[in-house]
Amino acid sequence: MILLPDGKTFAIANGGIETHPDYGRAELNLEGMDPSLSFVDSRDGQLVGRLRLASKLSGHGSPGFPGSKKACGNAQGCGDGRA
Repeated sequence: MILLPDGKTFAIANGGIETHPDYGRAELNLEGMDPSLSFVDSRDGQLVGRLRLASKLSGHGSPGFPGSKKACGNAQGCGDGRA
């Protein structure tokens, strides 16, 4: 979660690959993942917007230049360039 340069909007990366120590690095939730990048007004908690990502992407947000937005993701896929 980061505060955007406007000083009032949080960008929040949602999703992630679930693992558990009992199962090593096995990915337990790929079929049910619903990753997104949400924008929330810090003053009242209202959802301002949401960008849904492809089902096998895990989102991460980071600040860019003032006034800009960017997002990164980790793809889990076929190995042939399709996520």
